[in-house]
This record gives sequence, structure tokens and C-alpha cells, in this order.
Amino acid sequence: MLCNLGALFGAGATTVCLLIFLLYDPRQFFPVLLASGLFGLGYALVPWINRQGCARWAMVQVLTTAYLQLLVITALISSSAGTHLYYLGLALVVPLLFQRIRCRLVAPLVALAAGLFVVSHFAFPPAAAWLAVPSGLLSILFAVHATGTVLLALLIAFFFRREVERAETTSNKLNEKLEELSRTDQLSGLANRRTLDEFLARQWNQLARTQEPMSIAMCDIDHFKAYNDNKGHQAGDQAIRHVADVLSRLAARPGDLVARYGGEEFVVVLSGTHSRGARVVAEKMRRAVKGARIVHGHGDAGEWLTVSLGLSTAIPNSSLTPAALLASADKALYQAKAAGRDCVVANAIGRG
Repeated sequence: MLCNLGALFGAGATTVCLLIFLLYDPRQFFPVLLASGLFGLGYALVPWINRQGCARWAMVQVLTTAYLQLLVITALISSSAGTHLYYLGLALVVPLLFQRIRCRLVAPLVALAAGLFVVSHFAFPPAAAWLAVPSGLLSILFAVHATGTVLLALLIAFFFRREVERAETTSNKLNEKLEELSRTDQLSGLANRRTLDEFLARQWNQLARTQEPMSIAMCDIDHFKAYNDNKGHQAGDQAIRHVADVLSRLAARPGDLVARYGGEEFVVVLSGTHSRGARVVAEKMRRAVKGARIVHGHGDAGEWLTVSLGLSTAIPNSSLTPAALLASADKALYQAKAAGRDCVVANAIGRG
């Protein structure tokens, strides 16, 4: 992108000078027209080279064209036209903006551009010009090149700043993605333990102020080891994703959270939900998983894949903690498994 931009600036200045000489006296300045046409062709090749996937060679093309143009055109019409001033700027900024160039090459390229400028300035004064250019035309050319140099600097600064902003935006998106990954279980797409702990603490404090209940459901896939051993790990992963999807669909309010607690175990947080409402939601979850009719039938399991859920509800207060509510729900889950699995058991811990 930036390399093409450098070629565009070089071609733009070349085109302006071509028009000036064409309008003034094309016969007298035929050598300049011929050289400028060749250099313009050199710049025009840059986007094509880039499209071929040769970005480094595209940069070499821009630099080579700018360096040669700095010397040749200045030699033809002298340094009084300011040609070397403009192409010095171009030759300086292209290596700095080209993103894939190694840093150790930038300094030599900049030094080369500066050296060519000095040679052009002292070796090609007005008296040594190959073509006699009237002073009025020299003044016009110098004004054009000086203006072009300023515009080049401004435009390069603008596009460079835009590239920096794009890089910052990309970096921010990557950081957000990394942050999301650090809070998400990669297999199920649910919240992980870290996110669960932070959410519980935040919701607990909020519900303590409003004296609203919090319900927690611990959910476990029944006979998952037998399912995983017989169906394979890929099928086991698919079963985890299926249960995660069911739980997420049925606990989708802003104050709800579904997290993978570990292995085949999940936690569902239902903020502002009393025990009766939590049981209704848990039963819907149990029936939805079984209703998907995922074949199990291994070990002591029934025909279909099922889940067991343990519930606990409390109104947050200073004598309770989220960990206590989790432990109560885990105890209820143990009771559900002892009762034959594929059921919901509630364990009281406080009002709610």
C-alpha cells in the first residue's frame, strides 16, 4: 500500500513536469520528455510488481527509479529546477515507510539518497546544465517541485498516521480477542472458572444491596466417562458442546451466566431467580438435553444422554458467600446422582 503510494507520488510529479515541457517546447526538451517517460513507466510497474507478490522488489523499483531520476533529470536541467529536492524527499520516505524492509537497511538507503542529493546539488549547477532552461521556466519548475515536496511530506504523514491508527486498531482487537480467550472455555465457548468467579462476586454484591435471590445450578453429564470411552473423545467433545448450547439457550438473561466448571460439569447462575423459578429452568434444561435423543446406552446409562442438576438458592448477605452457595449446589448435584441421575435436586441454604 505505502510502496504503491510512493510510486504514485513519483509518477504524479513526473506527469506534471512532462506537461510543462510539452506545453513549453517539446522539441527543445525532448531528452527530458524521453527520460521522464521512462521514469514514469518505472513507477507504473510498481503496483503490477506488488500484485505478483514481490513486495520487496516493488520497493527496489520505487527507490531505483527515484534515485536515477534525481540524478538524470537534475543533470539535464540543473539543480535550479528543484528536481533533486522533490526526489530526495521521495527517496527518503519510501525506505522508512516500506514495512517489510529490515531496519539495518534503512540507514544506508537514506545515506545514499542524501549523498545523491549533495552530488546533484554541486555537480549540476545552472551553468553545467545539459539543456538551457530559461530562468522563468526554472522558477516555475522550482515552485512545482517545492510545492510537491511539501505535499509529499503532508500526504505521507497523513497516510502514515492512518496506517499507525490501523495498526493500533488491529492491536486493540487482538488484545480484546486474547482477553476474550482468557475468559472463555475453548471447547464449549462458555465462560471459564475465572469469569465465573468474577461474575459471582459482582452479582452477589449487587443482589445483596437489592435483597434479591441468587440461584445456582450445578449440572453434570450422566455416565460421561462411559460415553467418552465408547464413543470416542470427538463424540465426547460434541456432547459437551451440545449441553453447553442447551444451557446457554435456557439461561440467556442479562443476569444469567453459564460456565464450564471442569470436565463434563457446568455451573448455571440465575440472578434474581427464586428456588421455584430455578427448578422450572433446571427441569427445562434436563428435558431439553434428554429430548435431543443423543444415543448413550453404555454401562449403567439409559438409552439417551442425560444430565443431573443440583440447585441451591439464597438471598446474599454478610453471613453467606458465593462459595457456600456453590458448595450447596454441588451437594445437591451429588444427591441427584445418588437418586438415580437424570433428575433435579434442590438443596436449601437460606431464604430464596
